[in-house]
Amino acid sequence: MIFFFLASQSFNKPPITRFIKAIFVILVFCRAFVSSRPNRLKQNMFSGIFKNDTRPNFPYVHPSTAVSESENPQYHDTLEKICIIGSGNWGSTIARIIGGNAAGDEECESEVNMWVYEEEVDGRNLTDIINTDHENVKYLKGHKIPENVIAVSDIRKAAEGATLLIFVLPHQFLPPLLAKIKSVVHPSCRGVSLIKGLVFLQALHLNFNLYILLIILFLYQS
Repeated sequence: MIFFFLASQSFNKPPITRFIKAIFVILVFCRAFVSSRPNRLKQNMFSGIFKNDTRPNFPYVHPSTAVSESENPQYHDTLEKICIIGSGNWGSTIARIIGGNAAGDEECESEVNMWVYEEEVDGRNLTDIINTDHENVKYLKGHKIPENVIAVSDIRKAAEGATLLIFVLPHQFLPPLLAKIKSVVHPSCRGVSLIKGLVFLQALHLNFNLYILLIILFLYQS
């Protein structure tokens, strides 16, 4: 009701003013409609990541109707190959747990790759320190990392053939990394997110209510 009341206040304005207001209202409503569609917004945001994805499009198979394990899109007859994406304080902590578990599990490859953003610490590459001293002296000093955890600075090499990805990094770095590794991971690769952040896609654009508020303020001030 408030919106229509304020809109009526512009009827005594010159025709050109009413015309400009009408165009403004139409454009804002169109923009609000587009921004209120999260699926489309998500598609636009990640359009460059999953476009022309070369991985097979597995059909969904209900467990009760599956004839064999091979019909499960996550099934693979190889050992579990684990890759940890991230090597900060949180990533190194998880690497200690995953490395120990993988070493004692006959269904997993004992060697676990951990992608490390290359840095220099006291004149040495961080990957060299981790692989030699088995300790992340910058982010988790004083705590040993299992020897079967291998630090790799090349993200594609680290994730090559992986059947399980453990994401432990700031959320803003995820989209560009996915674009790099999507063609090298195993076709049935799964992902586990230990990311401590959220991306609100709606925040990338003004939401519908804010657009309405802008319209009201515009009509009121004119």
